Amino acid sequence: MSKLTRREFILTTSAGLTALGGSVPVRAAAAPGAAGRLGYTLYGMKTVPVLEALAHCARIGYGNVELPLLPGYPTQPDRLTPALRREIRRQVADLGLTISALTYNMSLTTPDAGQAKHRDGIKLVAEIARDLAPDRPPPIQTSIGGKAEEWELLRETMAARLRAWVETVGKAGGALVITPHVGHAVNSPDRLLWLYRQAARPELGLTFDRSHFELEGYSLAQSLPPLAPHTRFVHLKDTQGTPAGYDSFLPGEVYPDYPQYLRMLAEAGYRGPLVVEVSGRISGKPGYDPIAVAQKCYAAMSDALEKSGRPRG
Repeated sequence: MSKLTRREFILTTSAGLTALGGSVPVRAAAAPGAAGRLGYTLYGMKTVPVLEALAHCARIGYGNVELPLLPGYPTQPDRLTPALRREIRRQVADLGLTISALTYNMSLTTPDAGQAKHRDGIKLVAEIARDLAPDRPPPIQTSIGGKAEEWELLRETMAARLRAWVETVGKAGGALVITPHVGHAVNSPDRLLWLYRQAARPELGLTFDRSHFELEGYSLAQSLPPLAPHTRFVHLKDTQGTPAGYDSFLPGEVYPDYPQYLRMLAEAGYRGPLVVEVSGRISGKPGYDPIAVAQKCYAAMSDALEKSGRPRG
């Protein structure tokens, strides 16, 4: 019998572990493409050790993963020792994955003392990004913070602080993508575009998540065209409601036309990763099964990609 390669061993072991839990078999890992476009954020796998989570994602078929460098996660910064970084780097390569982003949440409305800590955090996360993928370090993805009603009062201060973030990440050899959010200070396409333009440099890009804008009353036709040229990262998830109260769903559960959405992204020139995000409102519920949910999302979004005419890899 021929020896298993490291990649085959990892995938076979992962599949065996999943089978013991009774999960449904899934297709083989997708071949890496230009951006390994269909990806999964490990934000939805908080209870799963990172190396195991990577193996599951590859076995399911995802081409890239987003790592949450957040408190309580296996990948929070102080748990990412040099040895673990090396192992993640080896396993990502063996599995044919890419790392699409490192999520490290900050806020532009934090007082000045907190801003100094944010800049130190940017330097650390940029170092981790280089260790994980020296040839193509993944960008740091962060929220923006603040409250919607604070925008007019704080926007100039936010712009100045964003320029400091971008300068810091540029000197550290990294990149930054900023993420709007329903109910936050930056909750509309116009606000996001204004803020981006105040600090625009090659190191800065945007995350596009249609669900946040739709909760605020903006259609895809209103939000995507002005932001697409600056978008480097896309999250896929569903929501219903208003800023005052809303529910979260898995992608494809309530949004009716993902194939058309994916075609619109392609027509707008976007060629980056398409990353499934499972909200904490879902992953925090009793009985949540992170592997089964990742499989369900892959099946839905893989089908949507095929119908849209866009390749998965």
